[in-house]
Amino acid sequence: MVSGNNSLLKEVRETLQSKSDKNNIHFFVTTCSENARGVVWQATGYRFEKAWLKVERYLNEFDKFPKWLKIELVDTSEAVSADEGIAAFYQTQRNNYFRYGVKFKKDNTYTFLPEEIVGNSLLVPPDVHVVGKRDARLKISEDNFSQYIASRDQKTCLKLVSHFDSQWRFFTKKGIFIEDGIIYPLENEAYGQGVRRIDTENQWLMLKQGIERGANYLVDQVTNTGKFIYGYFPVYGRKINSYNSVRHYSSLYALLEAYEYLKEQGKAGDDFLQKIEQGLQWGLMNLTQVTEDCYYVVERLKSGVELKLGAQAMVILALTKYQTVTGNQQFLPSIKKFLAGMKSFIAADGATTHVLNEDLTEKEAFRIIYYDGEALFAIMRAYPLVKRKEWLELAERLMNHFIVKKYERYHDHWLSYSVNELTKYVPRRKYFEFGVRNALDNLSFIENRDTAYPTMLELLVAAVKMFDRIEEIGFKETLFTEEEFFHLKQVMEKRAIHELRTGTMWPELAMFFVKPETIAGGFYVRHDRCRMRIDDAEHFLSGLINYQEYMQPDTVIEDRPRALEMDEADVEDSIDISVLIPVYNREKEIADCLNKLARSTFDKARFEVIVADDASTDNTVKAIQSFEDQFEHLKIVCLPENSGGASVPRNMALKQAKGKWVMFVDSDDYITPFALEGSYQLAIKDEETDLVGMPYFRAEGSKRALGRSCFSSPTAVTGLDFLDTKLYNSLNIVGKLIRKEVLDKYPIEFPLGIKVREDNWFSMKLYAVVRKVALLGNKKSYYFCGDRDGVSLSRTGTPPRDAMKIYSEVFRFIFELEELSQDRKADILAIYMNRYAGMIRRGRYSPERLFNRIGHSLYLVKKSRYLDPMPKQFIEDLYSGKYERQ
Repeated sequence: MVSGNNSLLKEVRETLQSKSDKNNIHFFVTTCSENARGVVWQATGYRFEKAWLKVERYLNEFDKFPKWLKIELVDTSEAVSADEGIAAFYQTQRNNYFRYGVKFKKDNTYTFLPEEIVGNSLLVPPDVHVVGKRDARLKISEDNFSQYIASRDQKTCLKLVSHFDSQWRFFTKKGIFIEDGIIYPLENEAYGQGVRRIDTENQWLMLKQGIERGANYLVDQVTNTGKFIYGYFPVYGRKINSYNSVRHYSSLYALLEAYEYLKEQGKAGDDFLQKIEQGLQWGLMNLTQVTEDCYYVVERLKSGVELKLGAQAMVILALTKYQTVTGNQQFLPSIKKFLAGMKSFIAADGATTHVLNEDLTEKEAFRIIYYDGEALFAIMRAYPLVKRKEWLELAERLMNHFIVKKYERYHDHWLSYSVNELTKYVPRRKYFEFGVRNALDNLSFIENRDTAYPTMLELLVAAVKMFDRIEEIGFKETLFTEEEFFHLKQVMEKRAIHELRTGTMWPELAMFFVKPETIAGGFYVRHDRCRMRIDDAEHFLSGLINYQEYMQPDTVIEDRPRALEMDEADVEDSIDISVLIPVYNREKEIADCLNKLARSTFDKARFEVIVADDASTDNTVKAIQSFEDQFEHLKIVCLPENSGGASVPRNMALKQAKGKWVMFVDSDDYITPFALEGSYQLAIKDEETDLVGMPYFRAEGSKRALGRSCFSSPTAVTGLDFLDTKLYNSLNIVGKLIRKEVLDKYPIEFPLGIKVREDNWFSMKLYAVVRKVALLGNKKSYYFCGDRDGVSLSRTGTPPRDAMKIYSEVFRFIFELEELSQDRKADILAIYMNRYAGMIRRGRYSPERLFNRIGHSLYLVKKSRYLDPMPKQFIEDLYSGKYERQ
């Protein structure tokens, strides 16, 4: 196993060794490859090298590299007596918040990581403990210890504590985690110890990962019926079997926020939305009570049916969010019916009844403050869709009631959402004052809260948005100071990072529970048995998504870390697309090309333009420089002398490219505003897509011949194999979005010394190694080709010697690809021979030179079913000696 990952483990070794200046090294290696609890293995050595050699030998026993691998070593260690240790457990205020690993016996037979302690409930509170109270008073669970020892060490041990030494050691650790070939440094201090390091420098990368993983986790909890798997207690791998109508719809609301976010990132497929629609339909079918004029959300309990104001609000929020995100009005009649039902919960003065009986009589006047904020928020989200003044008036009655009752003392996130929404339509000072107090009066508590508590971030983001609007309005008497607003933003950022560290079920933590693959990516409540309910996920997701959308960082972080440092994340600016343009003496054309490119709908922060000038003698460079203010990332590469063709400038631009994808555009062509967006969205729809082609159109006045047979579909197509396309009729490289990893892996460059069909050389190699191809539909125009003038070499016919050089080089390249079968190599080369045989055989010497170069293997092409009759005869003539010179 190690042989294929030597460089990875070497980097791990160097990283850990650089951070270890001690002797008596103690390693912990945790591996996890299936949906089963990870295996913890230990190794010790007086010196680092000796201990590390044991680690390598252990990993070498694996048939393949583990899916998840965690390598840690003891950092600090403190000796305590057994009595002191028991007292330290007892003094821990929250369940699962004991932060040290424990060595109960000197010979390491009973040594446990902090994650092992949490993941197996080795320390437990008394039965009378109430979740949320700071009185966990943890004690050793001998039953859980014995069960875990039997599983981990394959041995039975009764009265376990009696085997412990009288002197224990509490220890901290440091290390790394490996996933998908990426090394993540781990946090080694305070909260979040043992998970990937997250700080102000790398938070955008981690935030993006957390949102995407969390969204996919939550949508996976929607079953085929549309009902959620309600949650898990991951320590025991046990599902939570209860259900709740409020949380059903609030989770769907969060999924719609996630869908909106992922769609903008190009990472939300139709199946994601279908799951949400299934959830909405299940709720409407199974959680709805219908009267003549109204709909109500019902909660079916063993004691009977109850109707909750919170559920009534959340169904409206979910349905209005669906309409806003999709534009689909299918649920608008239901929204109106549920809104009508809302009146049953709200009195004329704005007072609310939280829970009704099935016959609409009062059951509970007040249950939880959440319901009030949810009700106001729902009404305000529905208001622009139903457009009836009565709902705005009702919203104000609710708000005025909140003020009279001083509800700001609850510091509730739904109140923060709702007042922010109401003031968009009714910007009254007293409403803003309520929102300010709801946030600021509890800020110190929020800042120092040890648990993840995701609703706090939701409150803060909504409040910051409202504070921005207050500043825009500019009240004569300010409602807050600049210092207060600055502090509010500081706390918001702190809470976002804290949630990512302590509430996200990263795989490096999930691997210590019973079913790690089931729970990885979700969100958990550590002090409540690491509980993972759908409402936990929805609160985390909503807060993190709204935080990300508000902050909109100037620097977009790449999907994967590049460097592997323990102390700081080496995260570079992310460029999704690099547009590469070679140019020579085309000042007018390049200006037109860039002018149209500047109109692109694709986020300018996410693409760069690299123009490689081949030593132009006119004002081409000045023309390019005039566009520097219109692009966030524009680079001009100037060659010292003219190369005489497009290959050198294209290669120079390619070397400078930072994008995950590259697209070549010729200076006398141009792309439409939606070309980048359209091709990128199609590219990321299927993770195996390595190439996206866009149909060509003639620019105005152009008479240029275009091959468009491969773009015959009116709609976009994905998942194509090259052999099933007609891309052999489109061997020019322009207007194609290419995954740069493919070009780096092989590598592929343009040829020197060939002035015509140099892009064929490039394209034919590329087509042989891409996994899947996607093609944009021809209903939209994406790429326009100009009518090239005399400056271009494209009108020159192809010399047979160049055709021979191109085909023989491509043949050699493909023939040496170990990952392709012989049949596939033959089929691809046969398709190319169909294009090149005619050009090569025209030459006096080219056929013989071709045979001399590749004749030893050319017979393979002859067997392909893709080979046309003429090129087949050409190959037979080569072998018969017809082209040999006398």
